[in-house]
Amino acid sequence: MSITVTALFLSLMASGVTNLMSTYFTVAASALASMCFFGSCMLRTNARWHLSILFATILMCIICLLSSEYHLSPVNSTIDILLCYSSLIGLAAMTPDLGSFCRRLMVFSFVIPVVIVLAETAKNGGIEAWKIGGLGMSPNYMAAHINMTLPLLVAYAAQAQGMVRRYLWTAILLGAFAVFCIGSRNGIGTLVMMLLMFCLFNNKKTAVITCVFLALILMRSDDIIQNPYVNHLLAKFRLVGFEAKTSRSVIWSISAQYIQASPWIGIGPGGSEKVLRVIDINHAHNNVIQIALESGIPVALLYTVIICLLLLIPARGLFRTRRAFLAGLPVIAYFMVSLTDNTIHHPETTLLLVACVHEARRVMRMPSSELQDWHVNTMSKLPQFSSTHTGILPKIKKRIPGAERGRVIG
Repeated sequence: MSITVTALFLSLMASGVTNLMSTYFTVAASALASMCFFGSCMLRTNARWHLSILFATILMCIICLLSSEYHLSPVNSTIDILLCYSSLIGLAAMTPDLGSFCRRLMVFSFVIPVVIVLAETAKNGGIEAWKIGGLGMSPNYMAAHINMTLPLLVAYAAQAQGMVRRYLWTAILLGAFAVFCIGSRNGIGTLVMMLLMFCLFNNKKTAVITCVFLALILMRSDDIIQNPYVNHLLAKFRLVGFEAKTSRSVIWSISAQYIQASPWIGIGPGGSEKVLRVIDINHAHNNVIQIALESGIPVALLYTVIICLLLLIPARGLFRTRRAFLAGLPVIAYFMVSLTDNTIHHPETTLLLVACVHEARRVMRMPSSELQDWHVNTMSKLPQFSSTHTGILPKIKKRIPGAERGRVIG
């Protein structure tokens, strides 16, 4: 029960609900929770360490402090950025003992925004892109969090049977519909890309059908877009006929000028709010550019190393099984939203990423015999969320080599 209550409380932060009370509380508590996750792994002998991520995170914080000291940045801005950077330390370790907790956090982080988005849509009487309220975060993040947790629901549905399977697929479809209700272009694009990637990898027949379907759409794209109903729908989602007040190219161009002026230590924590105020923007709308702007190119390179190490998870899944590849899709969803938004300044999103990455690593560690095709290896019901259960698939009976002591991963 304590695990469920803790996961529910953290999911309120990950879903942005606590932002309605205090944004600083959400930032501080989410970063602290991510660090506590790392500390909890340290107490377990079967933990695996990712030292590259650990050292990169520590160096990011040290250089950020140097930048703050050099530019005499405000103390509150420095603390805020340090909390954001330090939350990445949760990605530096994993242990199967926390698998049940991570999955509950992911499920709650899916249910809360989906319910609120669907309720707001019903209240509005129709889909009103970018008009969803009730959560203390932007539409991009609501859509991103749903996309990051959808793969776990798909994994559950693939193994369930009977009515449970139908309920799960209904929840998945409602989640996808909620992303469209939000109206985030990044969220919709990420959802479509994840669907295509999974369809192409699922099996040869599905891959052929998907490619043919895409080819037909491309061939008839002009006629499809010119259709008045389709055009109106695309305009509603701001995919056509929409001009932003400040384009990403302008934001990135201005940011690049300041990065060139101070490439090694940036302009200091909180500096982006000052230099981008002239275009009514307070951040660079890209993680790497934002980090380079506030803390310098070396810190941005360290962050890039962390992201590349995380992207290796779905890349390795391509060479294993559908289940392994599916578990790595949340990393891709996070990476996609970070290209056009400032996820590094949202430790609540980092906390959810920690849970998703932990689950993906756990699945990747499972023996090949436990990762059979879903058509063969199915279960009559969902796994029970117990403190002793460590996997979505049947519990591994034999001991994993090296489980009696911590393993270090470079």
